[in-house]
Amino acid sequence: MAGVPPAAGFFGKYFLFWQAYERGLTFLVIIGLLTSLISMYYYLKLIKLIWFSVPAFSAPSVLLTTCSLESGNSSLWALILLFLYLFIFFTSTTLDIFDKLCVSLYFIS
Repeated sequence: MAGVPPAAGFFGKYFLFWQAYERGLTFLVIIGLLTSLISMYYYLKLIKLIWFSVPAFSAPSVLLTTCSLESGNSSLWALILLFLYLFIFFTSTTLDIFDKLCVSLYFIS
């Protein structure tokens, strides 16, 4: 969201601001750059607070056991993993299926 150069947000903002500048919307580009700088200050402030500051108190260590593969959750985990597998390895096919599903659901009602 901050638009740091190696990330995709940077390229999105770069192309957006470049197209706005080419169309003569310089004032909007300046406002967008200023709001990006202001938001980047708060993002970096949060990162500094999380990673580089000393905690005011020591929290007790907690063992999290809420995410287990019990019989009730295993089918849900299998469905999630199947969806991820299909989406990662067969992206265009999966998107085509969901596109046809959305169009069919739209024209039913």
